[in-house]
Amino acid sequence: MRHSDRSWGVMLGFLGILSTYTAYNFISAHMHNSVESKNVVQLAPAQVLSVNSVGNSTSASKLILNNLQTKNANSTQDFSVVQEQLVSITKWNASLPFSMTRPDWCPARNSGGGRFVLNVYNDARNRHRTDCLNIQRIGARGDGGKNICVDNIRHSDCVVYSLGSRLDFTFENDMVARFGCLVHTFDCTVGVPDASKIPMHVHFHPWCVGGKDGKRVISSDLGHQGENGQYYSLQTIKQKLGHADIDILKMDIERHEFSVFNTLERASAPLQIAFETHLHNAYGLFGRPVSFNEWNSMWEKLSSMGYGVFAYEPNIHCFCCCEFSVLRGKSSS
Repeated sequence: MRHSDRSWGVMLGFLGILSTYTAYNFISAHMHNSVESKNVVQLAPAQVLSVNSVGNSTSASKLILNNLQTKNANSTQDFSVVQEQLVSITKWNASLPFSMTRPDWCPARNSGGGRFVLNVYNDARNRHRTDCLNIQRIGARGDGGKNICVDNIRHSDCVVYSLGSRLDFTFENDMVARFGCLVHTFDCTVGVPDASKIPMHVHFHPWCVGGKDGKRVISSDLGHQGENGQYYSLQTIKQKLGHADIDILKMDIERHEFSVFNTLERASAPLQIAFETHLHNAYGLFGRPVSFNEWNSMWEKLSSMGYGVFAYEPNIHCFCCCEFSVLRGKSSS
């Protein structure tokens, strides 16, 4: 057995008692020693990002170390990625712990965890910023409306999908009145509403949108909590309605936005998306807060498809919720 192999074995044994932050410092020292002795290891940054902090921070550290145990590291620059990821996972787990299973739990606004949440929002905006010359508020102030880039909206030739309405159609009404768009609204959490509650120019569908087709338990604050709702993927709905492209996708769907983003395809992705993110255990249906991996994977997917943030605003009524508006094009990051 080589000396470097024995070193890794000893270090992995210590992980049972080391916190992630301690492991980070220990890994750092070991990696520098390995570089100096030419017994270098290979880092796979993409694998590091794939670590899902479902378990404790020691497990996350062990997974990352396992990814390092291959040959021929490229540079110490690669090692710094591991260091950064370990610290990020530690901070995330401390502020949004998986052990906190209470429905809708969120760190207090003025706590260390609350400041961390605000930094998460700011960092997403700053890393993926893009420009829009003309941003307009469409719909009501607060949850009902969204910030939309109107630079290139084609009047009377635009398709809008609105996911999640709670029977608030101010966004839809504005899109029709100001731009003449064809608007379809989807919401399986409101039952089958009376036709008198739906504007004549809005096409309403009692479906929800998620990662795959099927029926599942829904979240609702309009008297339908715990019922089964019909979910379809975005691709299935576009096929049903005969739409090849969507100009604007608006979402407020209580953390199902992550599933929708996972299904986006580059060739048919919307030109812009206005959505609310949810870091908490929304309605108790997810069993835990959002993980470090889930959050980063969402933004990596959006960035890889050319989306950049042109507007964002934390929700004043839901601290673990934040509104983002993204536009396809070259990001400024």
